[in-house]
Order: sequence, then C-alpha cells, then structure tokens
Amino acid sequence: MGIRTAFLLALISLIILPAVPRAADFPVYPLPQEIELTAGRFDLTQAEIIIFNGQDDKMAYLARYLSRELAARYEFSITWHKAREIARKKPEIVLGLSSDPEILKSLAEAGLGPDSVWEAPESYRLIVTPALAVIAGHDPRGLFYGIQSFIQLIESPEPGQGYVKGARISDKPFKPVRGVHVYLPARKDIPFFKNFIKTMALFKVNTLIIEVGGGMRLDKHPEINIAWENFCRAFYDMGDPFLKYGEQVPLGPQGRFQASVHTELSGGSWLSKEEVKEIVEFARDCQMNVVPEIQSLTHTYYLVLAHREIAEIPEAAWPDSYDPSNPGSYELLFDVIDEYLEVFKPEWVHIGHDEWRAGIKGETGKLYAEDVLKIYRYLKSRGVRTMMWADHLVKGHNAERRVPEPPAEGVWYAYPSTEGAAEIISKEAKDILMLNWSWGVAPSSDNQLKSYGWQQIFGNFSGAVQYGQWQKRLSQEDVLGAEMSTWCLANEFSYGQNGNILNMLLSQNLLWSKHAPPLEELYEYLALKMPEIRELLSGSRLPSLELKRKRAGYSFVPVNIASSGNSGRMIWTDVDLSRIPSGKINYNDWPFLIGEGEKAFTAVQGAGDEVRNIPVESNAASLLFLHLSTGKETKHNTYFSNYPEDTAELLGYYRVRYEDGFEETVPIRYGRNISQYGGDFSDQLYFAHTIKLSEDTDGRPVLAYAYEWVNPRPNRLIKSIDLVGVEAKSGVYPVLLALTVVKPPFTE
Repeated sequence: MGIRTAFLLALISLIILPAVPRAADFPVYPLPQEIELTAGRFDLTQAEIIIFNGQDDKMAYLARYLSRELAARYEFSITWHKAREIARKKPEIVLGLSSDPEILKSLAEAGLGPDSVWEAPESYRLIVTPALAVIAGHDPRGLFYGIQSFIQLIESPEPGQGYVKGARISDKPFKPVRGVHVYLPARKDIPFFKNFIKTMALFKVNTLIIEVGGGMRLDKHPEINIAWENFCRAFYDMGDPFLKYGEQVPLGPQGRFQASVHTELSGGSWLSKEEVKEIVEFARDCQMNVVPEIQSLTHTYYLVLAHREIAEIPEAAWPDSYDPSNPGSYELLFDVIDEYLEVFKPEWVHIGHDEWRAGIKGETGKLYAEDVLKIYRYLKSRGVRTMMWADHLVKGHNAERRVPEPPAEGVWYAYPSTEGAAEIISKEAKDILMLNWSWGVAPSSDNQLKSYGWQQIFGNFSGAVQYGQWQKRLSQEDVLGAEMSTWCLANEFSYGQNGNILNMLLSQNLLWSKHAPPLEELYEYLALKMPEIRELLSGSRLPSLELKRKRAGYSFVPVNIASSGNSGRMIWTDVDLSRIPSGKINYNDWPFLIGEGEKAFTAVQGAGDEVRNIPVESNAASLLFLHLSTGKETKHNTYFSNYPEDTAELLGYYRVRYEDGFEETVPIRYGRNISQYGGDFSDQLYFAHTIKLSEDTDGRPVLAYAYEWVNPRPNRLIKSIDLVGVEAKSGVYPVLLALTVVKPPFTE
C-alpha cells in the first residue's frame, strides 16, 4: 500500500481555524472538536476507495455507501477494494478503524499521534492531502461519521468534478444521545422519510424515536388498526377543534381535556410490518439507534377504541387512556409490545406516559407508578431497556392548570395527581432513561430527576431557546443528550413549515460539538445551507442550484419589473423600505435587479387589488420571486389543524400566464414562502431562500425571501405574471421586490 509515505508530500502551510470560525468558514457541520485546513486538495475523479480492517460486511457496506453518495451527488464513479486484494497507483481514500497499526502509524506521521482523548465511541480522525485521504473511526459508527465530514469537505466546480479540501480533523461527540422524535410516516411519504433519515445521519444524529401506536399492521389484533383508522377519519371530520375551544383534541365528558390525538401517525392509517421493518433497517444502516415509542397508559386511543372494556372512562366518546387497574389492559398492551419487538428488535422502548388527563380511580400516584413498573418489568424480561416522558415525575410541570371540578363552560383541565410516583418507581427502576421536557417550565427538573438516580435526555429540545445556557446544562454527567420532536405528519411540508428541520440542525451542533458560535451567526450559516439540505430531503434538485453547479446551458435572467411597478420605498405611507438597496444584487450567487424610484416594486393590499402583466417573455426552469411582507404575522404550526395547507396565512398569489393561454397559480403564504421585512436570520424559511440585501448602520442584515417556484412547463413561454391580493386577516400583504428567471438551455 505505501500509504504512510504519501503524507510526506503534503501538510505544508497549515491554516488553523479559530475555535469558533465565522459562519461562512464552517467547512464541516456540526463543528468538529479539532479541525485544521491544510494546503492542497484531493482530486476525487482519479481516486479509489481502499478498506483496511474491521468486520468485512460492515467495512464493505461503508465503502459502498461512500461510492454511492459520490455518484449521486457529484456524478462520478469511484471503485473500492480490500487492501489485501489489490493496490493501485491512484490517489486513495483509505477507510479503516483506528485500532489498525498501519492506519495508526499513518495518522501519527501526519501529526495525529495516538491520543486517548479520541479513543471514544463514535469518534473519528480524518486526514486529506493531495495524494491520500485517510478516514479512521474508533468504531464503525465513528468511521461513518468521518465519511460524513469527508463528504462535506468536497467542492464540485462542475458535474463530474470533485475535490476535497486539505484537512485534518480529530472529532468525537459531546453527548452520546442525539435524537429526533417522529411519527411513522404515511405510505406515500416513505421515500421522503428515508431521505430525512439519511440527511439527519449526515449531521451525525444517532437516535431515531418513532412513535408507532396503531400505525403498524398488528397480526394478533387487526381490530386495533381498524379502530385507529376509523378514529383518525372521524377526527378529521370534526373540522378543527382548535378553532372552537382552543385545543386540537376531542373533549371528554363534561368538557374534560384529553390527551393529544397524534392522528398524523402513519398518515391516519397503518403500514405493513414489511414496510416498517424496511424503515428500521434503513435507519440502522445510517448508524441510528431505532427506538419505538409504544404509547401506554396515556395517548392510547388506538387500544381503548378497539377495546372499550379497558378504557379508563368508557363513557367518553373517544376515550384516551386505559384503566391501569384492569388486568386486561396489560394482556392487550403486552401483545402489542411483542409484535413491535419482533419488527424493531430494539435495545430501548419508549413507553410514553406523558399528559395523563384521566386518572379518576384510586390513588393515582400509586396507580401511575405501578403501571410504569409493570411495563418496565415486562420489557426487562425481554432484554429491552425502558425510556419514558418524565413530566409526571417533575414537581411543577402538570399542577398549573389542574381544576378539581368542571367549569360552567369551556374546557375542564383535570390532571390527576401523580404525587409519590417518582419515589415508588425510583426504588426499583433507576435505569429508566427519562425524557425531560420540563426544562422550560420547571427549571429545577434537571436536579429533581437526578435526585432520584435517573439519567436523562432533554425532550422536545429547542437549542435556540435559552441558547447561552445549554453548554452548562448539557455538561451534567447524568444528562446524556437530547431529542428534537416534530408532532406532525412525517413529511417535508410539515417539517419545513414548522421549523423542525432548522431546529434539528441548530440543536445538533449543541449535542455534537463543544463549540457554540453566536446564535445569529449559526442561523446565517444554516440559511446559506438550507437550499442544499432541502434538495437532500426532497430528492429533487432546484434549478437555481443546478445552475450554480455549472449545469450546461442554464442561466439567470433578472427581470426589470419597474415597468409594472406601483410603489416606491414607502408602502402606503407606513411601511418604510428605504434600507433596501437598488441595482444589481448578488447574494450567494443568486442575482436580482432591484429598481429605484416611485415604481420600483409591486405591492397589493387586499381582495380585488392586483398588478397585472409583469413581463417575463421567456420559458423558465423556475422563477425566483424576491419578496417580503409588509408586517409580521404569527407563523402557524400544522399541528393546530386537520388541514395543514391552510395553516400558513394566504397573503396573495402570483398568476403565471403562458403564451398558449394556460395559467398557473402560486400561493404566497406567510411563514411558508414569505416573511416580514425587518426580520433577522432566525426568521428564515425552509421553502424560500433567505437573501441578504445589505446591512443597516448598526450592522443588522436587511433580508428578503426568494421563493423558487419550479415551473411544471419549462418548455412553454411564460408571457407575464400578475400579483393578486386577497383579504388577509392579519392585515399583512406582499411586496414583490424583484424577479429572476432560471432559464433552461432550450427555448420551447
């Protein structure tokens, strides 16, 4: 092989990055613990992959994985070989475990000598020189993460070309549990769900908690699937309860508040065992621990609607909890658990147990504790560990809204007391992993759980909230990490609009890296990266990004909209856009032409107001609408409606007119593809590119949002577009600043 001598050709004039580099300088994300960029670059087009040691099947899989990713992303093919079989005189990408003497020696010669600091689970070391790249993992998962960092170092000036920045990295995770919590996807969303898993793995997420409920075909109890699907249909037919009484749940007797319904799980239906198993195996191939959340006691609509004889409140129209004093509850639950264990073969099961709303029988604290322990013992007998939500074990979480008697009108918040439950459970089961989502409402929750001897992760984690405190709170030994939750349909539409993707990526840096750059800088970095991440998740390439990759024949054509403009920089006397510059703007290689004067922009205000015939006169792969709203509106979460499309307020729409008379409509929805003027990078949108136009005198960014509408008819000439207003309840309206055509290489 001779891989050691290759390092003597490189590593000249090292450029050492500061501990927390500027946003534009993050070559790898999450930020590695140690990284140096070096002179020179590695040419991928001439390379081959060599695998050294470890289990043959795992090493071969990782080599194939890297080869497939390079082909899919950069359009060139790289072969792989075992080191003992063949050696080529090509630049080599060497994959191996850091326990291999040959790799250890090569790392040492490059300045990465043996160091016990990096002998840790999931750690890796990476060296890239013009002649050689070595990716060494402490274990297969560490090697997988080293491959992810290697991929992020690639630059591709045009299709079929690829270079890796010279670098050496020593890296390991800050926390061992870095998770996301999701529902099983609907059948039609499984392709997206796999893209989501693969993308999260790119950023070193290692735990996938999947709430399952009645969302998988249960052979022993198909009646559960039928009851679940019927309930989801019935709930959809209720319209939106949130608009009626402020809660997106069906109410129980006397207006009793019930557990949230989670009808988005499996799209309100169920998947086959084969489909679920395929998802689980795919996630494991992406080096994830897969944890089924089998809701028990609470949120158990799926069980009790099929078997009302075990319902805690059987007279409820839609009972939400089983009766923990009824032995039949456990006969059914354990049957269901067994079927999920058969498919998932998990190390852990999440047993739910949050938001108990009923609890009308007996000593509720004791009943709650005994229920947890029965399930814990059953899982332990099967060799499976237990995790659960901890809100009922944290003083101060659920007491706030408890009302002993139903009010004359409105919702009755009748939380049962679980006093004494923590003491009972902790005497026997200190090895339950607690998901602490009380971190925001009960600041002492960390210490409360620790006092009972439990380890914990932060649940429903949001890294941007209390951003400056997380390094300290996460440094506690009993805190193993965190998980970021979704609580919506497992699809791109919901994850994108709800900000789940942004939260996951921002929070993941806190869980992996000890380097925490300023929050606004982190937001800016993620805004720059989000269009590429969107491509990975959707599985579809955006025409503007294809152009940036030098796809032959494509071009940007900024359009002068001033001929149809109706507004200057003072909109309706009260919206001042004077900070917006004029002339040619090029941000992150997206070009726009922004006008000046009294007709620079087009704006509409309310129903019946429209601007017609903004000229295009071109065919287009896509149109980039650079726009913003005249004010701030609430960004609505899809959770609060059975009809997600309308959760983002409609401010207006573009009418695209083709030369042949056909028309397309492009909705403008606040929080989905348009946002406020005067915001910052935290206001970024998943479905629109955040464009920095300039900075004000205080150094704050002046932002707008470029919504890239992919044209379904790129072979037809677009004559013009209209901007049409609607009556928005918020009184917020759209302003079109500029328009750019992404033109394909043909005309019609």
